[in-house]
Amino acid sequence: EKTVEERVEELVEERDRKEKEGRESVSCFTDGCIHAAAVEDHPISNTTPSSHAVDAKEIARRCLVPPTAGVPVNPHLRRLLWLRWLRVFQGQQLSDWIVEARAHRIEFPELLCSAQLRAEHDPSMKQTIADIERDVARCRPSADCLQTPEVQAAVKDVLLAYVEKHCGPMGCSEVYRQGMHELAAAMVLVCRRGSWTALQSKEQEFMHGTERDRYAELTDSHEASADAWALTNALLHNSRLVDMYETTASAGEEPALTARCLAIVSDLRHLSPSIAASMKAWNLAPHIFLLRWMRLLFLDEFTHIDDALVVWDAIFADAFLVWDRLAAPGHAVSDVVPPSNSAAMPLTDALVLAMILHVQPVSPEQLLRFNEQQQPPDIASLLLTAKDLHSRFGRGSPLAECQLTTATGSSCDVDEESWEKSVEVPRLSLLGGSARPIDRSAAEHMQDRHSHRRSLMTQQLEHHQQQQWQVQLQ
Repeated sequence: EKTVEERVEELVEERDRKEKEGRESVSCFTDGCIHAAAVEDHPISNTTPSSHAVDAKEIARRCLVPPTAGVPVNPHLRRLLWLRWLRVFQGQQLSDWIVEARAHRIEFPELLCSAQLRAEHDPSMKQTIADIERDVARCRPSADCLQTPEVQAAVKDVLLAYVEKHCGPMGCSEVYRQGMHELAAAMVLVCRRGSWTALQSKEQEFMHGTERDRYAELTDSHEASADAWALTNALLHNSRLVDMYETTASAGEEPALTARCLAIVSDLRHLSPSIAASMKAWNLAPHIFLLRWMRLLFLDEFTHIDDALVVWDAIFADAFLVWDRLAAPGHAVSDVVPPSNSAAMPLTDALVLAMILHVQPVSPEQLLRFNEQQQPPDIASLLLTAKDLHSRFGRGSPLAECQLTTATGSSCDVDEESWEKSVEVPRLSLLGGSARPIDRSAAEHMQDRHSHRRSLMTQQLEHHQQQQWQVQLQ
């Protein structure tokens, strides 16, 4: 019965050991083979000299396991990988991706033109444009890469197209929210770095004929803004991050951000009752000190933006693998409709818990100033802790397949409250540390109940999926 810290230490040691032994090369040729002669010797996206191709799904797996957890995805590939992982690209071949890329690249300038026309007669659009310009001008002043006129103009275009895309009959005043400009800026940076012109000439020498033409089109520098818009829109809507910006809710319900933060702090009681009690003594609603983490997806919690992009690599990769696993045979990943941001990007909640456990806060200022720690956390350790928490104890882990629904609208009916009660004691015993000691026989008994419960849920899920597939076949 090891503590989380001991478990993470073992994983980190395993990662270091594998690094010394040398890394294996990717040899898969499915799910969107990307030419990667430019990135051989890269720990995540390296290739064999004979293949010069990488697998988007295999790279996603590598982002989450030692020794490559916490290692940045090669910047030249990140643009295409995120387009795939956030489900902008649904196809599994480069030729499919080109068709899909052309579609949103045609839509992007049309939205910009429409937005400019709307601004001539719609006061809400004029005000929104003013808000965007103000926020973009003060976006991450410490990041020189985001301060050039070209980058700021691209960020404005991305946000303007996003607002026009979701502007309703009541106007545009409720579409753009402060904080979205930082998400868009990160997407613009990633897409510009992943442009064809960013590749060195020696890297282009490996590409010939059709392969060169396809890669050149997919990573066209002139289309970086269009791809950044597609990524921003997918992050906010496909992954339901937009829910974190909602401030209203139906009668009798909490806003999504408030409810989610309460659930995370509730989970913390199982992991570290002492920290949870300390945070409760602050007499502050959890969303007050977790708001920035949830809305910006940890973008401001690390000193360098590149560190935050590594965290996004892991979050997006994990989300893609979850969607891919839950997609029914014969159906695309896009058919999986996550009902909430927690279900769409399940690693996020676990990462919040990992960061709180790392800080061991005694005051809310320590969380609000996470990026000002004297000893910055090791990104790999945080990600491994989060992955370990999610895979073993996370709410999304045993329930994810029943929380996510397909396009048919059907879902599994699971009593989550009963599930929480049935696993509460095993959680405490397995995590150790500050958890209260329990009788060994009682722990084993509860662990058996936990395993039995999980087995029943698995059977229920399999039966449910078989019924759905039969209906779809009919």
